[in-house]
Amino acid sequence: MYLDFQKIFSKINQVQDWTVQSLSEALQITQKNFFELTPEIITILPIDLTHQNDYLLTGTIFFIDAHLAIRGMPKICYPFFSAHHNLNASHAEQELKSCLENQSIILEEKIDGINLRFFRVGEQFFFRPRFNAKRQKNSIDFNYEQITRKIIENNYPESFNLVNSGKVLIFELVSPAFNFVSIPSQKEDLVLIDVLKNNKFLSRREKEEIAGMTGLPLPRVIKTIDQPLNDRQFLKEIKSLEYLSHQLGIEGMVAKGQNHDGDQVFLKIKAQGYRVEHIGTSEIPRRIINEVIQSLKIELGWEYFVNRETGWPILLNELGADFILNDENRQKIEQYYESERTITLQKLEACQQAQMILKNQKFSSRKEVAQAAGNNSRLRQFLFQIWEESGHQ
Repeated sequence: MYLDFQKIFSKINQVQDWTVQSLSEALQITQKNFFELTPEIITILPIDLTHQNDYLLTGTIFFIDAHLAIRGMPKICYPFFSAHHNLNASHAEQELKSCLENQSIILEEKIDGINLRFFRVGEQFFFRPRFNAKRQKNSIDFNYEQITRKIIENNYPESFNLVNSGKVLIFELVSPAFNFVSIPSQKEDLVLIDVLKNNKFLSRREKEEIAGMTGLPLPRVIKTIDQPLNDRQFLKEIKSLEYLSHQLGIEGMVAKGQNHDGDQVFLKIKAQGYRVEHIGTSEIPRRIINEVIQSLKIELGWEYFVNRETGWPILLNELGADFILNDENRQKIEQYYESERTITLQKLEACQQAQMILKNQKFSSRKEVAQAAGNNSRLRQFLFQIWEESGHQ
């Protein structure tokens, strides 16, 4: 499936005026999946995954004035979906077939964090997660853009030169603050998982050269498979890799293989315990639902998360990639979503109230800020954060 990207993506060359309607028609993507982030920027969100193209181009960003598109990073499938008859079964079957036909598969350690693309359009640098929704200017939410820029400036400044040359660096942002992931990182850092040039993936060797130039860490290669395997051999290999992941104490691996067009096949392999927790049971563990919810709050931003027209279907599609969404599971997911949505709406209200207070009043000390908040601890938290972000201490 992923190997079809260039064939599908090339159709935008036939479109002169980029609009939601013209892009939807050219790429054969459901129109409701397109969102105008600004009058100049359009993105694709996974609202309705009716067709393969909806799935494949999720997260793609279109810059209208620059007539430039940055491809997205779709959800990576497990190889066992066909037995579950779930949303992504046909996608997984295609990926498994592509892996079997590929002459060389590299298995990299799976890094658990927030996926970000770092690129430049015009004079502006962008740091965008998979779903690329707009973020609030001031919030208590995790500010991935500010943190990523700071890490690059302090530790990997050569990355700016690569992005200036037209490359897109794809990171996994890891942090101890991500206590909702399976294996939290011990420090805040960036791991270079892929690189795009002209929307085509660079090889592992090219990534290693970039890592040498910039100092960026790469996921370690666990194994390389250099010959095509039949179904039985490959599934046996996967079982072995699941056990190896468990022995190494890692969450899993990502299988990657390229074709001559620069497209890349992906397949996700989990350590034995994690795979059983994810797809070995019909009941979704609460921890997994919370992990996806907290990730979405960062990747989507609060406003899109609390909007049921965006937050709810994207949450279902994310969990539907790993689980059977029967009625019982849907009810459980909705219960947790509504609970988190209520809390987030209250925080949004407090944030907006804090912004209004700071717009209308000037404070010269922390004591004055605290007095304005009164006994409202949530309002106090936002008042201090926004006040400090504006340069006060």
